[in-house]
Amino acid sequence: MKKKQYTLVHPSPEFPPMPPEKRKPFLPRHGYCSIAPANQYIDGLCAAGNGRKIFVYGHPYHDTMVCQHEEFYWTKFQEPLQVPELKHILPEVRRLLLEGKSKEANMLSMIEAEKCGYKGLADGAYPYDYYWTHPACVMHLDTEEDSNTQDYLRTMNYENGEASVYFTDRRGTYARHAFTSVSREIHVQKVETVSGTPLNYTFSVSTDVSEGTHVWENLNSPEGIVSHVERDGLLLMQGCKYDPACMGTEGYAVITRIYAPEGTVTLTDNQYTISNAPWFMILTKTIHYPDFSMDAVRETAGILAETPCDYSALLAENQASLGEMLGRSLLNISDDDERLLSTEELIARQHSSADICPALVEHMYDAGRYFFMTETGHFPPAIGQYNININLQICSGNITGLFEKMKIFFDFIESQFADFRLNAEKIFGCRGIMASIHPNIRNGLMTHFSYTWPHHYWVACAAWIYNEFWNYYLVSGDLDFLRNHIVPGLKEAAAFFEDYLQDKDENGNYIFYPCLSPECCPPGGNWSSVTINACMDIMACQEIMENLITACETLGIEQESCAKWQEILDHLPYYLLDEEGGLKEWAWPGIPEDYNHRCVSHHYALWPGHTVTWEDTPELARAIQISNRKRAQENDSAHGIMHRLFCAIRLKDTADTYHNLKQILEHGFIRRSLLTNHYPYCVYFPDIYGSFPTVMAEMLVYSNLGVIEFLPALPEYLPHGTITGVCCFTFAKVEELEWDLTQKKLRATIVSHRTQDLTLRLRRGYQQLEIDGTVVSKNATEYVHTFSPEKAVQITIHF
Repeated sequence: MKKKQYTLVHPSPEFPPMPPEKRKPFLPRHGYCSIAPANQYIDGLCAAGNGRKIFVYGHPYHDTMVCQHEEFYWTKFQEPLQVPELKHILPEVRRLLLEGKSKEANMLSMIEAEKCGYKGLADGAYPYDYYWTHPACVMHLDTEEDSNTQDYLRTMNYENGEASVYFTDRRGTYARHAFTSVSREIHVQKVETVSGTPLNYTFSVSTDVSEGTHVWENLNSPEGIVSHVERDGLLLMQGCKYDPACMGTEGYAVITRIYAPEGTVTLTDNQYTISNAPWFMILTKTIHYPDFSMDAVRETAGILAETPCDYSALLAENQASLGEMLGRSLLNISDDDERLLSTEELIARQHSSADICPALVEHMYDAGRYFFMTETGHFPPAIGQYNININLQICSGNITGLFEKMKIFFDFIESQFADFRLNAEKIFGCRGIMASIHPNIRNGLMTHFSYTWPHHYWVACAAWIYNEFWNYYLVSGDLDFLRNHIVPGLKEAAAFFEDYLQDKDENGNYIFYPCLSPECCPPGGNWSSVTINACMDIMACQEIMENLITACETLGIEQESCAKWQEILDHLPYYLLDEEGGLKEWAWPGIPEDYNHRCVSHHYALWPGHTVTWEDTPELARAIQISNRKRAQENDSAHGIMHRLFCAIRLKDTADTYHNLKQILEHGFIRRSLLTNHYPYCVYFPDIYGSFPTVMAEMLVYSNLGVIEFLPALPEYLPHGTITGVCCFTFAKVEELEWDLTQKKLRATIVSHRTQDLTLRLRRGYQQLEIDGTVVSKNATEYVHTFSPEKAVQITIHF
């Protein structure tokens, strides 16, 4: 028998890419390159700034650009949905829960919500969604094709936000560039002939957009828009008024200007024709108007007309802003040769290697910080829900020093307090605040009502959000912020629990009910997601009370109130373990575990909280480690894997850290644009994108009050490198950390913001520890050093 010979056919690129050896002059040090155009916006180059984005597909002859704006939302209701009155059914809901009738308790709340105008909730799986983001416009740049395209390359520069496309054909070499001006809030594009014959182009702009393949990532223009189009020379003004029945007087505009000092430009309808121009610029302004009028659009157009068309000068403004922010924290673990590879090549290398691809990790570190730097404009990034998504998306802000961006998040949360108070009063009859799970730039009202996901009974949301407020205090030591922002918020969160916690169990401990452990429903058919004693809620309440007492003692205020908060701490429920010693999700007998659920909400005290450590709470740390390793992943949602990853890092569980990190890097969560998915290979969501810098920072530097630990969860596959600008949760900063596992040496520079004793720890043990060149400890795992404020201390460890 003649054995079958297999023929394997590798796909040919549509446009032959520029080879790696030619790429170096085009590549930014912090950014990436790609060797194929996008075919959907989420694979485009994201040139962003100040809450505005332009996605560049990068086709050499038929390019598409999609613009977004953080304030472009639409709704089907002119007046916001009101929070339903549910407080009168609370005694009945609690009685049903104690009788084991969880489904009936859940359904009762749905029926009451329906009476207040929320329709179809009793049998609907999804919440009552009424607030959608929408795109600003789609642009098309077209020119005559050539059959001999070569040296194709796309690049994205995170230091200035510039997206570039390069290619060569028989007519010449061409380049296109785009960025979003941070200071001027406009999109700037430049089309140039590098050498050869200038091409002729058509450029069109449409506010009628339909992009995306999944409801979560769809970019569709709003229903009921009334469009107005005016032209003034080469200024194209497209005004869009929302349906007044839904959005009153609101509207938005897309204003376009083309500047070509040579060649000819004509504008007909919504399309420009550009001929014989060696280079030209396209300026685009997208703007929201609370009170829309074409007069306002014309006024904005007049400002755009006066914008200087000096591409280099405008880009330099971005470099000064974004470059400085990006430079505050950098990761260096790769080499120059690997950085020449495209994202497509790096992802392929990751798929074929047993190791972790350093350049891909390095790019993701920069990408996540760029996301938070540019996605935050007048509002913070808010894609998804607060129960995991938002904290993942912003958690790199504190640890990598993007404090001005965190301030926008803090201001946004505080602006919604009046609505948070209304939520607490209407749903529970409680004082204080109950935060809404859905981020909404218009209000903070709780409008998430669903039998499947009954987040109206999730009482930990305010604590979850305020965890980042507390983290800012820990990294900065800002006592004014502690006094004026943290204490007022925590007092309101505490007041809610003071009223919510009314009943005690047979051990004299408070009962947390009704509650929800996001987003888990106990299996077996007897329970709904409305439950009793969700561990997350208990841990969140503990965090609020402990942080509030600590803050008041630090400031010397509210001493008379500390006793009531301590009383709650003294009567929290006992946690329960499963037969293997793993932490159970509910601290209430009879509620079964769902070991195949994507979330691990009951690990809250470990992450994002700071109270669980091997040194202080070894039994609970062990219980969470067992739980973290046992959980399957349900539908492979990225945020669930990231939550497990953060827990593994905090537990210094290097094996589980490596396992989860490999999944993120290999299983279709990272796109070639470095944007990230919610599910493997589909549905854009920035949970990984935004949190990846924190993953790497915490793998390399663990910190808690009084402790800085080096290399707590570093896999052996990242044997050397440096990281700069890691802000520590103990009023200190690691200015730089350099490690080499082969040489068994690390060097760190630490600056403390106050006088304090810090335990410097290397869990694997060391032979010698030096401070400022003097040997101070040998053959140990930790050393306590007294730091003076703002004085850099050099630490060298041989291990």
